[in-house]
Amino acid sequence: MSVSAATGFDFEGAEKKLKVDFVFTAEKVNPLGLRTITKERWAEMLELIKCSILSTTSNQHFDSYVLSESSLFVYPTKILLKTCGTTRTLLCLKKLLEFATDCQLEPEFVLFSRKNFLNPKQQHYPHTSFSAEVDFLNTFFVVGQGYTFGPQSSDHWNLYIADMTDNNRHKPLSCKMLEIMMTDLDRGIMEQFYKSLEAPTTAKDLTQSSGIGNIFPSAETDEFLFDPCGYSVNGLFNENFFTIHITPEPSCSFVSFETNAQMNSYQKLVDYIVTIFKPGSFQVSLFVDNESLEQANLFALPGRDLSGYKMKTKAYWEYNHYQLEVAHFTKLNN
Repeated sequence: MSVSAATGFDFEGAEKKLKVDFVFTAEKVNPLGLRTITKERWAEMLELIKCSILSTTSNQHFDSYVLSESSLFVYPTKILLKTCGTTRTLLCLKKLLEFATDCQLEPEFVLFSRKNFLNPKQQHYPHTSFSAEVDFLNTFFVVGQGYTFGPQSSDHWNLYIADMTDNNRHKPLSCKMLEIMMTDLDRGIMEQFYKSLEAPTTAKDLTQSSGIGNIFPSAETDEFLFDPCGYSVNGLFNENFFTIHITPEPSCSFVSFETNAQMNSYQKLVDYIVTIFKPGSFQVSLFVDNESLEQANLFALPGRDLSGYKMKTKAYWEYNHYQLEVAHFTKLNN
């Protein structure tokens, strides 16, 4: 996952994220939907975007795949794919939609997002620019729109949405996604995520010793420690997941955290994640549907008083049945 020395340029830790929700097109269907697609067929799709499956874990609700570049989560009627580096994430769409057709599914809601790249010139089509990504997505989903949050000259977050729920006359989808994207990580903490011959450790041990295992203690974790450095973990608990991906090298240090767990407030969770990794800067986004907002105070993201950090920017946005909050924090001594 983290291969700067081998490639001659800094590794791109920031992931490109694709989330697609589907709806069944017939009454008599296999309720397992996309989960009936075999691991071999998912591997075939992932080969198109230049990554591979390292391990698989499942529970009664969904299947989790740790990839050579991040993660894939497969539910009966939705998938979430996150890939880092120079992967061609969106090139999976044709094959993914073929899988959906095989399962008698059609797309209902599409979300694509990513942070600005560290090395945009290293990316391959269609990821050469956000406008190119939007144009490519709209060859599949003509109702989609692209949005950018934050200054173009600094850290910002790109979002694409294609919402077909009204066309299908279905109620809005239940959706909760918290994402934290951290840069300029503490060097001492990042040293844990290098393989060491002198003091060898397993990925499972590292999950516990780093504090990651305490984020959701009941979660079943599937982790991988890369050679010479880098770490990924997927956690499964009931219908929820969390995932963390770590690029520890000083010139391009990056850590991402994401979960779809619903909580009354995300303040303590965000504070704990930041305490584990001590980033110099981080962005946090929360994307939820209106129904979830009525059930709990989901928009309790950290305010300006987050311990040790100051908030530089914060954006709030409403779109049809959904709401989004994006904030950018930096260390007080930066």
